[in-house]
Parts: sequence; C-alpha cells; structure tokens
Amino acid sequence: MNTEQLADGTRHRWGSRAAVLIGILLTLYPILFVLLTSLKSTQEFFVNIWGLPHSIAWDNFPKAWIDAHIKDYFLVSTIVVVSSVFFYRCARGDGRLRAGPAPHPVR
Repeated sequence: MNTEQLADGTRHRWGSRAAVLIGILLTLYPILFVLLTSLKSTQEFFVNIWGLPHSIAWDNFPKAWIDAHIKDYFLVSTIVVVSSVFFYRCARGDGRLRAGPAPHPVR
C-alpha cells in the first residue's frame, strides 16, 4: 500500500466523520433551541431569541399543557403509536402465540 492510497483512505474516513458530525449538529441544534426557548418568558423570547434564558420560566410547561391542549395531542399521539405497534406486530406474527416452526422452503 503506497502513501497515496493511505492518504486517500484517511481523507475518506475524515470526510465521513465530518458528514456524521454535521448531521449530529443539524439534529441536536433545533432540539437545544426548542428546549432553551421553552424556558424563557414571552417577553424575554421577543427581546433576545438567540440568547440564553436569564431566569427559568417553569410556568410555561403547565400553561402549554392546559391552554395549548398539549395533553390532548399527547394522548392522541400515544394512542396512534401504541395501536400502530400492536397492529404491526399482529401482521408480522410476532405475538406470543406461535403456530409452530416455520415451514421449510421449497427447493
């Protein structure tokens, strides 16, 4: 293996790592932004949207849960996910009751 092949493999490896790192940052930044924004008061949000919260406004969470009907949306999402997993498992036959071993493939 010559140095050109070795350098090319190293470049490819670092390029892959850079792509994964960029993907991680693009995924985590919106989550962090939403979390930090949810801890700000309304006034602080409009004054400095990109800054860190000066004081944590924990009262935003009960307000959102009740006034914005998040509990209803959460319940509907939970029902959809649980029923989807249930019906998927039933369709695939992953339930506890098994009819026996799978038949041998025809050769």
